Amino acid sequence: MKIIKFVSSVLLIAIILCIPVTIRAEIPIHDMWTASGKLTLENTDWTATFSREDGALLVYSKTKEIVKIVPFYSEDEGDRIHKAQTILSCKRIEDKEKPMGINVSFSADQNQIEGNFFFDQEGAIQIEPSQNMKGILIFGEISYGVVPSPPLEDLIYDPKKYPSVSYINIPSENLFLGLLNGEDRIFYCAWPYGNQRVKLLLEGGKKEKLIEAAEIHLDGKSLYFKSISAPGIWHREELLPTYLEKDIEINWKRPFQANWKTQLLEGDIETNFPFISQKERIWRPNFGFYEYPVCFEEEKAFFRLGKKVPPSGQPLIYALEGYKDAPVEFARERLGSISTLKPGLGLRRYPEDNVGIQNCDGRAWVKWIVKVGYQTRECEFLQEVMYDFLYSVNTDKGRLEEYERFITKMKEKINLWLEKEKDNTELQPFLSQMKEKIENIDKEYWEKMDNTSAAKRLQWETEVINRLKVLIQEKGVEVYPEVCYLLDEIQLWSLIESVPGRVGGLFREMYQKAGYSCADNIAVIKYAEEIRKDIREFLITGETHETIY
Repeated sequence: MKIIKFVSSVLLIAIILCIPVTIRAEIPIHDMWTASGKLTLENTDWTATFSREDGALLVYSKTKEIVKIVPFYSEDEGDRIHKAQTILSCKRIEDKEKPMGINVSFSADQNQIEGNFFFDQEGAIQIEPSQNMKGILIFGEISYGVVPSPPLEDLIYDPKKYPSVSYINIPSENLFLGLLNGEDRIFYCAWPYGNQRVKLLLEGGKKEKLIEAAEIHLDGKSLYFKSISAPGIWHREELLPTYLEKDIEINWKRPFQANWKTQLLEGDIETNFPFISQKERIWRPNFGFYEYPVCFEEEKAFFRLGKKVPPSGQPLIYALEGYKDAPVEFARERLGSISTLKPGLGLRRYPEDNVGIQNCDGRAWVKWIVKVGYQTRECEFLQEVMYDFLYSVNTDKGRLEEYERFITKMKEKINLWLEKEKDNTELQPFLSQMKEKIENIDKEYWEKMDNTSAAKRLQWETEVINRLKVLIQEKGVEVYPEVCYLLDEIQLWSLIESVPGRVGGLFREMYQKAGYSCADNIAVIKYAEEIRKDIREFLITGETHETIY
């Protein structure tokens, strides 16, 4: 009996220990509100202080101030905003199901603004708007503003390029990154789908023009904020003419392992290039072979620029993915797999059971086998090769037809907008520019295709491969010339590389142009965002040569 009771007790303890218990780790709070008007939360690497005098939340990384977050009130999106001037009260939110929370009441002119601020152990902040909180201003010494676009090209806003304006409009695409002066601090914020709007307020009268603040209209939805600091967390490099055709070690080392990238011109199109771990020579459609332009040797960073990717401008180096606090991964964790944050998905061009003989290499192998008269001996193998050829040209045809349909769809959409907005003088220049770009893309596509549809090419190439199936069953080397001729007639392999390589590049250029066109014209934003959404959805699920990153 004692043994039974003992076993029962052990089992009961085991069951209790297995029951999951949610324990919220406490974040230290220093409440000096009565004495000095400050309430501070802090952890090992960050500090956040609600300051009555500033009417703001001050965010520090270790001991260095990152940004000042100030809520604002406005009647609607177009009205002048009224930013908080002081904090009326700070109260801890007693909710064990949520992270540490503070309810804060601000005063803005004659308006009272309320919001809830939730903090996790890593210093991430969820800002949940409440009464009259229409948005927030994020003040800081912002050298560059970035709208990330994985895996396409990011929009990078350099305030020095806007000398005569006080603010610039940017697309609201769920994630914004601020690169702070000194190359040792960044912040980023993410928000869910909605009608949020973002503008960057520019400083004037200073020797080095900076972005004074990011103004974000929240549309009644939460925003997620995070800041981090590390020496060299981003870097600006001026590319000198002397960099041409040389291995140049730059004066920057990566501070930690991550997916670092920069922006360079491939031909005449700005292109994202991720840093790779060793030097290599790559092949790109329409460009041929060239030395890959950026790489690491241990922690050292090297540029290897040439005529195809020339030294031009002042590209930035930063990392959006591949480390613990990465901005894109931070946003995905909180927002899910929304379209602006989707990773690229490569086209599956070959069957799962392929024999490893593909495209140009496959053509060369078949020619060699027939040249030495081994085709009947290797007939079964060659039949499998022909099956793989058919699979790949069918897949290539499918992707090229997607180009045809997508270009047609974009032309129709832009023409409808032009008709709808024919009397809108603010929109007509932008829409006319987008129409010109899509028409140039259409022309480029058909020139690359020699004015022959992918369906007609597939019909011919299927006949070619069926003829090859017959020839590889014949003995002797007499069939070699015809086999060589027929293999050289299969062109979809090269078209699936050269067409996306060029036309996909022009789409990426249109994608960037649409985004930058918002800067001085708020009227174009909704159209620009839709154009960008369509292009992004189309390009990130395609052939790998459409992008590099």
